[in-house]
Amino acid sequence: SMRKLVALAILPMLLGLGCNTPKGENAQEKRDEVIKMHDDVLKAMYAAKPDLEAKVAGAPGYAVFSNASLTFFFVGGGGGYGVAIDQKNNGRKTYMKMASGNLGLGLGVKDFRALYIFNDASAYTTFITKGWAFGAEAAASATDRGSGGSPEPAGTVKKAVEIHQLTDAGVILKATIEGAKYSVDFDLTKP
Repeated sequence: SMRKLVALAILPMLLGLGCNTPKGENAQEKRDEVIKMHDDVLKAMYAAKPDLEAKVAGAPGYAVFSNASLTFFFVGGGGGYGVAIDQKNNGRKTYMKMASGNLGLGLGVKDFRALYIFNDASAYTTFITKGWAFGAEAAASATDRGSGGSPEPAGTVKKAVEIHQLTDAGVILKATIEGAKYSVDFDLTKP
């Protein structure tokens, strides 16, 4: 019956509402989709702010997140997905999910695309093992710190984590992404 058809059409849409995984029929297709997103975001970031390329190259690890290709997105909430790359470990990939509170949408940001640069290997490890709830706590833990624990001359201090967000106006440096929680996508990340 027509009513049954409508119900069948609506069901996947409802099931998809809370979904923050990339498109694809299987794990490999989803991984490919994430890597394509990673490549696209980095390309756009480097075009807008060329000095980021050297920063990423020199970092122990980095991560790229997006919600741009998600079909459903709640205003003021939602989610995205991404991949974290461990450059100290042969570029090992950890695929991740992001459940978000406020992604700064409405500030000329139609979709969320961000690059996280981990200048500190332990900050990277914490991120992929524990995930982070970004907010005041993350801002406190991402304090300025010189390499090797020695006091650094002013101006050379590196933040443990830098968050660069792509907006219509270019790349902006964010202190935190409020209310975002990160977790490993075990379906896509190979042990």
